[in-house]
Amino acid sequence: MQAISIDGIVSRNRAEFIAQIKSASTVQKLERRVRLYQQAFLFARDNPCGIFNSKKVEDDLAALCLQVPTAGKDVGVKFQNLELRGTLHVLTRAYMTGGHTRVVERWIAASNSEPHSVVLISQGGRPVPQKLTEAVEASGGTIFILDEVLSLQKASVLRGIGQSHQKVIIHSHTYDVVPTLAFSGACFAKPVFIYNHADHLPWIGCAVADGVINFRKAGAQLTRERRGISNTIFLPLPISKLAPLARDVESRQAAKARLGFPDAQIILTMASGYKYEPVGDLNFQKMTLKVLDLNPKAVLFVIGPNPDDKIWTKAIEKSSGRLMVKGRIPFSDLQDVLSAADLTIDSYPLGSTTALLDLASLGIPALALNLASNTYDAFERAQIYCDTQQSLIEHATLILQSPLKGEAKGSALAELIRAESSPSGFSKRLEAVSPSLLITQKNHRVVQDSEQPLSAFELSIAQSLISNSRGLRPRLIRLSRRLARFYIAYFFPYFLPKRTLKKLDSYGII
Repeated sequence: MQAISIDGIVSRNRAEFIAQIKSASTVQKLERRVRLYQQAFLFARDNPCGIFNSKKVEDDLAALCLQVPTAGKDVGVKFQNLELRGTLHVLTRAYMTGGHTRVVERWIAASNSEPHSVVLISQGGRPVPQKLTEAVEASGGTIFILDEVLSLQKASVLRGIGQSHQKVIIHSHTYDVVPTLAFSGACFAKPVFIYNHADHLPWIGCAVADGVINFRKAGAQLTRERRGISNTIFLPLPISKLAPLARDVESRQAAKARLGFPDAQIILTMASGYKYEPVGDLNFQKMTLKVLDLNPKAVLFVIGPNPDDKIWTKAIEKSSGRLMVKGRIPFSDLQDVLSAADLTIDSYPLGSTTALLDLASLGIPALALNLASNTYDAFERAQIYCDTQQSLIEHATLILQSPLKGEAKGSALAELIRAESSPSGFSKRLEAVSPSLLITQKNHRVVQDSEQPLSAFELSIAQSLISNSRGLRPRLIRLSRRLARFYIAYFFPYFLPKRTLKKLDSYGII
């Protein structure tokens, strides 16, 4: 796909995004208006628009906050443990898998100096991950699950909870209007920081951010240059405290024997399935098949994707049993694979930084394709990136054929990661930036991101999103979005049971 065609698609998406916002802003019923703003940002999440914020939406939500009463003070909603102090983490939803929730779990587990509480805005009956519950309870905090249907009601309750904490860290989904309705400066005096987990996407929250916490340089640059927020703080992605893993020669050979590959070279990759979807010439499956061809003793374990996905079935067949797609497996059940692995390769076109951090922290030699959208500072310093797929094939072969050099590089990277991302390393960094997290700058002036030529970072993201927007499923999603916008604009919240509304809300449909 040529860049010029991508520019055309991005320009068309931008016009649609702006049109949706303009249309939503004319809706008189406030609940419908804010939900239509959410729909616009859902569109922008899935369809690259080349802009990273909306001053119109931010300013309107900040003004609407004055019409949201504070629960517990004005509307009589009461909570247990409102005497809590410390940090409040705000999530749209918590998931059993994925890096987003893991960051919050590990942040809380690494910080033992204060209570940490969590608000789940639209959990929708999903189970709360046990590790998140354990981390919050161990810190002396509480998990609050909002049961309200309407966004304005949720914002009221959220603000009431936030008033009892020293500071608020927002980890919400990019489209979620509730935190901005709750915490805009005219209504909330405590420090509010955005954790920039989706730094590659447009998000709502500039109007409430006293600062933005970034986990990589690329995100910090976009925060300053495209979102207009100068107060940026760096925190590395945290990793959990992992059980000691035996990786001496004897233990690794024993693990390979238990896996049924006593003489094999084990390659491991782990990520959600969509991150491996080919984009143009970027094809993870073809690359790894070439690695297997060049290394007859090598086998590949793929953790995360569905083995029945079309992109994998052909690769499995061509590999003659040397490429195994295992689906989702808990990290704790991977001990033999982790102990046996000679090499781990990050997913692409979209990387899985959290998973790669976990794997590399164990001392497994790691490689990744150098794409603008997948950068992470520690990996750059360790020089694990390969500029081309051919270079990735060659470096993988070198590591497999020179295991001692591979192990030395793996050990060096593991030390680097542990120094800044282990519970003790992350705790030290968090302690260093903690004074900055108590600074408030409540005179927020949102700066509208301007239309600019796509950077390499944006182009890489756009290529992936556009490629994944083809096919029947994306078309059905676009149709459901149009139906959702129609229902919200004219009928919400009528004609659907409360239970159904909650479920649709929890999936980001309405």
